[in-house]
Amino acid sequence: MMIENAFYVANPPTLPAGSKSQAEQLTPMQKYIEKLVFTDLTGTSTEKVLKQIRKMHWNDPEETAFVVKTLGSVWKYKYYNIRYGASLIAGLISYHVSFFIFFRCWLVAGRAKM
Repeated sequence: MMIENAFYVANPPTLPAGSKSQAEQLTPMQKYIEKLVFTDLTGTSTEKVLKQIRKMHWNDPEETAFVVKTLGSVWKYKYYNIRYGASLIAGLISYHVSFFIFFRCWLVAGRAKM
């Protein structure tokens, strides 16, 4: 058993050509958005994160959909940052009406993929 484990650690099995890798491949912008929301968002940095997210390309539907999906993934927030995430959503709604429409449709559709 230990020999098999050591073998698979040293030489992991390859995935079939049609399947995705275990970790979803994200663009650098998507990684940055997740970093802002899940890592950098705290009580003192809420305004800074809001300013950075407001600078995103809101005319790009894929980027807007990713921001909506990321902010709506409340289960990924640290427990004590959930209120800051809600305040971030409220701040974005006051600046971008399209964000409100996307977010509401995303919630109503049962978090279906847009």
